[in-house]
Amino acid sequence: MDNLIAHTLFGATGTTVLAAAVLTGPTIDLQHVERVEALQLKASSAAGTANVKAQYQTSPNGTNWDAAADNPLIITASLTDKPGNPEGWNAYPTPAPLARYMRILVTEQSAGALADTLVEAKLLVREHLG
Repeated sequence: MDNLIAHTLFGATGTTVLAAAVLTGPTIDLQHVERVEALQLKASSAAGTANVKAQYQTSPNGTNWDAAADNPLIITASLTDKPGNPEGWNAYPTPAPLARYMRILVTEQSAGALADTLVEAKLLVREHLG
C-alpha cells in the first residue's frame, strides 16, 4: 500500500525571500519514499512579478549536504518555466534522489530584485506504508 504525502516546505501564508536570497527548506527523510512526485510551488510579489529558481540538495545522514549546483535544477525560472501562470500554484517534476535525505532551496531572481517575494511550496512524495 502506498500513500501520497505533501510535505510543507514553506508555509501556507508564504515565506518572504529577499532579493537574490535563498530559502532552505526542511530536511525530508526519504527512507520510506517510493518516489518523489513533484514540487508544488507558488511565488508571488506585490511589487512586481516574482521569479524564483528551485534546486535540491541530498545527504546520506541529514547533516552533510552535497552542493545544490551538483544536482539538476528543478526550476530554472518560475517566470519562464510556467509563463501561463507565473505567480500561481504550479507543479514541477522533481528528480528522484539516490540518498536518504533531501531538501529544497528556492532562490529569488526577479529582474527587479524584489524584496517582498512570498514563496509557498510542498514536496509531493509517494510513500510505501506496509
